[in-house]
Amino acid sequence: MNKPVKTTRSLAAASLLIVFTIDIVTPPTFVADILYLCCMLLVFHDSPRFIRLFTAIACLLIITDVLLFDLRLNEGKAFWANRGMSMAAIIITSNLAIRFRRLNQLSSIKELQHLEEVQEILYITSHRIRKQVANIMGLTDLVNTENIILTKDDLTKHCHYLSFSVNELDAIIKELNNFIEEFEQENLGSDLINPHIHVLQ
Repeated sequence: MNKPVKTTRSLAAASLLIVFTIDIVTPPTFVADILYLCCMLLVFHDSPRFIRLFTAIACLLIITDVLLFDLRLNEGKAFWANRGMSMAAIIITSNLAIRFRRLNQLSSIKELQHLEEVQEILYITSHRIRKQVANIMGLTDLVNTENIILTKDDLTKHCHYLSFSVNELDAIIKELNNFIEEFEQENLGSDLINPHIHVLQ
């Protein structure tokens, strides 16, 4: 566990105890349950396991306060309903925090996959293009050589090689264009889900 995470967790635990203390010493009319929700913000970016643990502790502290202190008081149904709603709000908030974290993780994984795909296609394409360009340059250099006498059959053979390289080059460029179009469509779909995530700027 790195130091910032440990510090945040310690701060969250301390704030939870402070809120529990406030909840005990203040009169029942002062509902401190909203402060438990504020404590949840400190662990919003933590691991799902720790968020669940933090949520369980917060709810247990509320239940402890109810059993040890609030039951002695003859409060109305509205008070108990408020306590129940507060715990429900804490649980809902924790579930939202976990979902938010998972979506961020999925987005990060998708970004890495896109970047790996881009690197792979650029690597393959650059080598395939370089090969065909080298072939074309070699053929044109051969044809332009002054001291060489080419027969009609030689020219036909070289034109065939040249045509093959040009067609290969055209096919590579089409593949690259198709990849770019698919990549842009996938990114457009991702942007519609989460407009704040961009793989390539």
